[in-house]
Amino acid sequence: MSSQPPAIIDRQPWLHRVLLLWLDPLFRLGATRPLVDSDIWHLGVQDTAVQLSHRFASHWGTAHDRRPSSLVRAVCRTFAREMTVVAALSVAYSLLVQCQPPLIHLLMTVVTRSDDTIDDDTSGYWYAALLAVVSLVSVTILDSSFFVTAQLATNVKTVVMDLVLSQSLHCPDAATSSGDVITMVAVDSTRLFVGFVALPWLVVPVVTLPLLYTAIGSMMGWQVGVAGGLTLVVVMAGGYYFAHAAGNLRHDLMAAQAARVKATDELLAGIRVVKMYGWEASLENRVTSLRDAELALQHTYQFGSELNAIGLLVAPTLSLMACVVVYVVGLGHALTPTVAFTAMAYVNIARLPCNLFAFAVMRVTEAVTSAHRIETFIRSVLKAILGELELVAGHMEATTTRVAYASQEPWLQQTTIRSNITFHSDNANISDHYATVLSACQLLPDLASFSQGDCTVLGDRGVNLSGGQRARVALARAMYRQDADLVLLDDPLSALDSHVAKTVFEQGIRGVLAEKSVILVLNSHYHLLPFADTIVVIEGGRVVRQGSFATMQQHLTSLSYPQTSKTCPPPTTLADQLLPLASPNPTSTSSHVRTANPLKTRPPVDESSPLLVVAPTSDVALDTYVAYFDASGWHGISVMAGVGGMYLLSQGVVVAADAALTSVTSLCLYVPLAIAAMLLLFTRGICALLLNLACAKTLHRQLLHAVVSAPVPTFFDVTPLGRILHRFTSDLFDVDSRMPTSAVYLLQCQFQVLGIAVVCGAALPCSIVFGAPLVLLVTRIYTRFSHTSPALTRLAAGHRAPFVAFATETLRGLSTIRAFDQTEHFETNGRRLLDKAQSYLLVQFLASRWLQMRMDGLSAGMVAAVAFCCVWSRASVGVVGAGLALTYVTQLSGFLSRAVMGHAEVAEHMTSVERMVEYIGIKSEGAKSEGPVGGSRSTTALAEWPSQGAVTFANYSMRYRAGLELSLKHVSLSVRGGEKVGICGRTGGGKSSLLAALFRTVEAASGRIMIDGVDIATVDLATLRSRLTIIPQDPVVFSGSVRFNLDPTLTTDDAALWHVLRQVHLADVVGLDYDVAEHGANLSGGQRQLLCIARALLRKSKVVVLDEATANIDGDTDRLIQDTLRANFDHDNVTKLVIAHRVHTILDSDRILVLQDGSVVEFDTPAALVAIEDGVFKALAAHAGATLP
Repeated sequence: MSSQPPAIIDRQPWLHRVLLLWLDPLFRLGATRPLVDSDIWHLGVQDTAVQLSHRFASHWGTAHDRRPSSLVRAVCRTFAREMTVVAALSVAYSLLVQCQPPLIHLLMTVVTRSDDTIDDDTSGYWYAALLAVVSLVSVTILDSSFFVTAQLATNVKTVVMDLVLSQSLHCPDAATSSGDVITMVAVDSTRLFVGFVALPWLVVPVVTLPLLYTAIGSMMGWQVGVAGGLTLVVVMAGGYYFAHAAGNLRHDLMAAQAARVKATDELLAGIRVVKMYGWEASLENRVTSLRDAELALQHTYQFGSELNAIGLLVAPTLSLMACVVVYVVGLGHALTPTVAFTAMAYVNIARLPCNLFAFAVMRVTEAVTSAHRIETFIRSVLKAILGELELVAGHMEATTTRVAYASQEPWLQQTTIRSNITFHSDNANISDHYATVLSACQLLPDLASFSQGDCTVLGDRGVNLSGGQRARVALARAMYRQDADLVLLDDPLSALDSHVAKTVFEQGIRGVLAEKSVILVLNSHYHLLPFADTIVVIEGGRVVRQGSFATMQQHLTSLSYPQTSKTCPPPTTLADQLLPLASPNPTSTSSHVRTANPLKTRPPVDESSPLLVVAPTSDVALDTYVAYFDASGWHGISVMAGVGGMYLLSQGVVVAADAALTSVTSLCLYVPLAIAAMLLLFTRGICALLLNLACAKTLHRQLLHAVVSAPVPTFFDVTPLGRILHRFTSDLFDVDSRMPTSAVYLLQCQFQVLGIAVVCGAALPCSIVFGAPLVLLVTRIYTRFSHTSPALTRLAAGHRAPFVAFATETLRGLSTIRAFDQTEHFETNGRRLLDKAQSYLLVQFLASRWLQMRMDGLSAGMVAAVAFCCVWSRASVGVVGAGLALTYVTQLSGFLSRAVMGHAEVAEHMTSVERMVEYIGIKSEGAKSEGPVGGSRSTTALAEWPSQGAVTFANYSMRYRAGLELSLKHVSLSVRGGEKVGICGRTGGGKSSLLAALFRTVEAASGRIMIDGVDIATVDLATLRSRLTIIPQDPVVFSGSVRFNLDPTLTTDDAALWHVLRQVHLADVVGLDYDVAEHGANLSGGQRQLLCIARALLRKSKVVVLDEATANIDGDTDRLIQDTLRANFDHDNVTKLVIAHRVHTILDSDRILVLQDGSVVEFDTPAALVAIEDGVFKALAAHAGATLP
């Protein structure tokens, strides 16, 4: 990092940095072509995550501190210098802007004089020039404060995101909720960013408001100043009361958001099982109900926030009304135009600070609440680390520090197979050891079948591999670590068939790992026990026996293991390993495999990789805006027109009220108009709030339904889970929270600018001469900005998603990461992704400042033009017109820049809507271009279907996605109703594809599948899947009660639920109200699988599929489960399709199906298959030592 060249911002002269001139080349480039990654500059060394974390560490308490500092205090101390600069610039702006009203007063004095002398003209022009200079310098100082604020806020967000990720890496699995972490990374960090961005608008009102009411008191009398100031304070206090009441809901609101994100994460992570069980509607309803609870809190919170904002918006109007009433009625003075408009100029200074003070208070309140939430998480992590495993009795000694580990459920990353195995070691030159490990884990044939070999990029959690392939890749990672003293293997062989498991054990565990200490957990494949040096039998968490196989053999009779010889026959040659098992065409297959190179010398760029970020560069289309407003339930164009009309009406009333403030006789008109304006402001704010909440609710519902209904192979298999979650976190946060604020503020500022333009044009027609070029310049600058800003926004969003995906993926593999001592590497990799994302965020935010600075400069020029026009035409312009023009135009510098920036911010947030709408438009599964769409048979016609459970494949072929090879090739077979069919074959042979075809998670390429004579392609997906039952290979459970996990539809009575719990021997372990942790962290792998089996028992389907259902269960439990399955399913009216790698579990099947390379190679009774000379099944049974009963 130290060798990194200075960032472009650090190489700029001081003036270029302040005026953001160094961004001009980027905007010129963006106007000529779409921006790409290489166009964006990296962060300066001092702004990188590693440097900021070191800087922050000295101010952050450790777990051993008795009184650790709070996160807010630590952040403030870390960035005290930057915060001081922001405060100083804000104070300077507040002092300088106070000079505008006195200069307007002097100009009004010149305009009201009846004589027309050269001295008066000269003085007037000097006053006009001073007013222009003050306006330009003040806004430049303010914009400079935002430049510093941008870097400050970005650095704070970097520190917080890095802190959450680094602490999560050290946190025990059970103590980490992925929903909480994702919310903190994606939402809470953004709230902290926005909170620090709002800091100047906390300082400016505090300095500005006391000064301006002091000035009003000195001009109109101290009673007037006190009355106006007290009115402002009372209204602001009332607004703060509502804001504080809403702020009390922040913690509950964020907890509700985290709960929804967690439920969404679980739903998406288990989407395959959810679809196969037909639970989409139930799980959707669960997330939707959590969303409704969140929106109820959001409604209350935003209502309070809106009352605060409206109160601060009308506070200057009420304050001016109080000043005028006290001055005229209370003190009996005549209200001259000069006094009236000077007072109006002072009060108008308060409008922008008051408006933004509401924003600042809410955003800072949110930031503090988010900081406390993150701080609570960090403290809980530290406590969990200190007590990760509590030793309650005895002692433990370990002489090793280097461990290799393969978990029971394989954890794989979204990277190449090679990187998963080498686990980020230096693999530029692949060693012989690597090739040996691949051979020992029987991965060479699999790699040869992939076009990119070991450089194939895996999908989310290795979804494009079979269960056995995932297990062998994870096992290869453990074997590859050469410096490990101890290798922990948590039942990695259970997902492998007996032949492969035996070969992997002989060549890998007894071969590659022969010189290492190995602890191998077995829940199956007990025929390998004779090769162990020591056997430990554990029951109920206790060691009940320990010793060698010779001394333990008589005590192992309860374990289901066949006798085996003392040697496992190794493969003869590498070519033999590459040959598919018992290939029907050895010659052609051998030739094909030998020409394939499973080891690529250089990882190629995978153009189809889901990790690549694609950033569309076109502007946000009008259709996106219409879709957003359509979500309100009304026609989009009509809603847009209605909202615009309401803002136009309210702004017209405001202008009329200000114009009426010219004499005592108009006071009776001014007060009612002012009150009417305030009522309209209140009405439009509440309507906009309700409109946004309706849109947000509908968009989430449509997004959730579209994603849940999306096809597995063309969406979930190619889209990282982190990217999908990004739509439900950051993008949804934009729609929920940032969009309403930005949209309301945009409309308010746009119509304020329109009011300024109308007043200046009507009062000073000559100002139109200057206004026309101003409009052209604004249009040109904004056009250049609009060509670049959407691309920056999309690039920034596209680089935030990989970090969220990385954090999500990392949380699932904490045990593996720590076992391999890779915590530091993952911190480094996370920081690399974070720095990339933050560089885009900083440039994106500074681009907005670039626009604001230029708008403010043009506004200062317009102030000069109007001021000079007042002096030049003072003989003809009326005093009322001049006063209105001057008091209004001085507000232009604030409202013009924020109107244009507001448009950019809304467009930025609309890119979030655009991404959501893109997902909403995903084609649902079951929809086909021809033939029945999602099934044509009615549910009524299939009320008793299937009655027999006969399954027929008729010349059926299937591929997962267009362009891929067939996964099933012309499969033809018939399963009789009530028959039990065992399905076996080498890993990757097509067993899982057969199930995907049966449940229609993948549609047919050709051929048909019929159940009881009904083509399943004509059956509605929900109906089809509700009539089938599967016990999946990977157990999927959800956080919540056991009752919910057994039946998410909550339609089954407790008696039936208890019955199935007893059947699977869990009744004494858990109850129906037992709270299952996230991802089932408080259950063992076997217990999670038992819950899945209990679900199957509830459904009473005619067709039941067991996909390696007892792979993760110990032998004793396996026998109990097998007995339960036989008792409940082994009768003539239930068809059983059983996939198992342990051949002995399917020997009692009526028939056995052997698959290889997606084709049927054998299908007959066990006795008939064993009788086939050189038969595939016979070889499998012989390798497993299995004999027919």
